[in-house]
Amino acid sequence: MPQKIEPGKFVEVAYDIYDVKADGSEEKIHEVPASDPEKFIFGVTPHMLPSLLDALEGKTDGDCFDVTMTPQEGFGEYNDDFVRIEELPKEIFEVDGKIDPEQIHPEAKIMLQTNMGQPVPATVIEIQDKSVRVAVDFNHPLAGKTVKLVGKVIKVREATAEEIAIQQAQAGGCGCNGGSCGEGCDCSDKGCNCDK
Repeated sequence: MPQKIEPGKFVEVAYDIYDVKADGSEEKIHEVPASDPEKFIFGVTPHMLPSLLDALEGKTDGDCFDVTMTPQEGFGEYNDDFVRIEELPKEIFEVDGKIDPEQIHPEAKIMLQTNMGQPVPATVIEIQDKSVRVAVDFNHPLAGKTVKLVGKVIKVREATAEEIAIQQAQAGGCGCNGGSCGEGCDCSDKGCNCDK
């Protein structure tokens, strides 16, 4: 008899994420394929979207799901306060002592990393003599968007004690995917929609 998704079960899901536009049209913006599914322990793995968990609870191997989430139900509203202007040393953008003007120029969209290695999008504002001014956006990339997740349950099974322990350990920190305060993604400044 197939196992149902409930707290403590190890789950694998594959899904597509669609940006639902104001006119009702949908644009596929991300895919989690069955060949590399998202894996988590239901009710244990931190930072899972409650709307997705509600859509999955009770499902079994092979079941499909389809859930639409407003920004409030999904990734939060876009918040201009989560965008910071930073002045960074010019050297970090240089390759062989030079900045590539095709890659680093005003309005260029780039990816930076927090101290914990988490990627964050940034926009180049200005290149100065010794530094580069950038706007670093700590909003979730899907903040402000209504999204639709359409997918399939790949596997449901009992989670091992070791898997549960690993997931519980990742629930530490202050809510930024296990990160610690002070890395630029913390609860004190609501740097990653931690105020939910």
